[in-house]
Amino acid sequence: MFLNQDIKILAELLEEGINPDGSWAIYGTGDGASLIYMILNKLSLSGSIKMIIEKDENVRPDQIFQGTPVRKLTEACGQLDGIIIGAIDNHEIIYQRILKNLTKEQLGRIRLVNIFKDIRERDWLRYLEHIERSILKKSDNFIGFDKERHHFSEKDTKVIAWYLPQFHQLEINNQYHGQGFTEWTNTSKMIPLFTGHYQPHIPFDVGYYDLLNPETLRRQVYLAKHYGIYGFCIHYYWFSGKRFMEKPLELFLKHKELDMPFCLDWATENWTALWDGENREIMIEQKLGDHDDEKFMEDILPYMKDSRYIKIDGRPVLVIYRVNIFEKERARLLFHNFREIARENGFPDLYIMLTTARGFQDNVKDWGADALVEYHPSNMTFDMAGRYKPLGYVNPYFNGETFDMEAAIEERRYLLPHEEQTYYRSVLTSWDNTARKALSKGIIFRGLNPGTFKKWLADIVAESKEVHSGSEDFVFVNSWNEWAEGSHLEPDLKYGYAYLQAVKEVLEEQRDPGK
Repeated sequence: MFLNQDIKILAELLEEGINPDGSWAIYGTGDGASLIYMILNKLSLSGSIKMIIEKDENVRPDQIFQGTPVRKLTEACGQLDGIIIGAIDNHEIIYQRILKNLTKEQLGRIRLVNIFKDIRERDWLRYLEHIERSILKKSDNFIGFDKERHHFSEKDTKVIAWYLPQFHQLEINNQYHGQGFTEWTNTSKMIPLFTGHYQPHIPFDVGYYDLLNPETLRRQVYLAKHYGIYGFCIHYYWFSGKRFMEKPLELFLKHKELDMPFCLDWATENWTALWDGENREIMIEQKLGDHDDEKFMEDILPYMKDSRYIKIDGRPVLVIYRVNIFEKERARLLFHNFREIARENGFPDLYIMLTTARGFQDNVKDWGADALVEYHPSNMTFDMAGRYKPLGYVNPYFNGETFDMEAAIEERRYLLPHEEQTYYRSVLTSWDNTARKALSKGIIFRGLNPGTFKKWLADIVAESKEVHSGSEDFVFVNSWNEWAEGSHLEPDLKYGYAYLQAVKEVLEEQRDPGK
């Protein structure tokens, strides 16, 4: 795929290099040759093309391309002034093939034009310029710290950010990924994979932190509250009695001065070395034992009893990330038992939310839950987006996919219906998990930035005020600190505090939408 600028350059090269009265050939019968023929037609130069050349064994008798006869290379060079190589990807191979088959006399007389090599070299230069700008020059979109803090109001929609507690060493990660591994290991080694690709994501303000340091938690809480984040929904990794990444959460529970509402999202999927939650290279499998219902509630009750734990009408909020990893009847029994144990411990009930992760869109009542909560990206996000092919140079090791969210944001496709059930909206800051999975199907959503985030957030906040009462007026953000997935409210070197500033502005503007 070519940019208009590429085609302009191609036209200029052809116009400068071809004598309209000469005798020329195009080597190739593919897309590149068709593009060259189209440009020559527009330049009124197609008459100079006397024949099309193909590899000898590929030429069929009486073959025609663009109305011009196709000839073998070995029989075509008698009267030619020049050959334009029309292959986009294999132009160097063809260039060497021509050199090998032409005589010294022919090489001295026939001009070889490797036109797409010039375009590719320009692509490479653009890529290098992109790296220079993105790494060595501060972004023009950088927004500094706002000294004026957000003042919470009872009328504010409560913005909850999903929170990843993985930024510290774990023995299981040391075993699978090498000693000292954390999420920063992935993010710090990343580079742009194509021109315009935003990588690496480098943290600003809190820096490359360790979540076992209470000062990190204090700074995160300060930033979140300063800009209007109501609370964190912390991913909770529990596998049939075994807990992982629990230490930051325990630290949070211990330090009561961290005045930040929070709730738990049970990360119900397999923990894999490939970071995909599927059944390949499983490190820890997600399954339920006979007494896991009681064990799970026993482990999380200390958090639910904390005064900071988020509740709806006295009911602690518990989010289940991927409910359909369990059989429906087992899940219904699980939630029934959870509710019984909650009541036995003095709560009126639980408030159970199921996320849309992995394409879940069922009616939550059928599963014994209370509400659906959007989690992006999921199937619904992919349905919104269109495919996108990066233009210009692309790193050959990139095996992933790129999607475009520009039209989805412009057309507000994120306000899709969720049948007749209670639901909570979620907004995606951005998404690019190539730091984790560049060599194994990384996924990039382009067209997401602080501006699109603000528009998306403003729309779902306005809707939430209409459909939810004050105690249930929540929206979610993915996420506070998914750095290896390119999804973070925390400041970075490219945008600074722009995402947090957008939260603050939306909340203040929604108090008086008429302004």
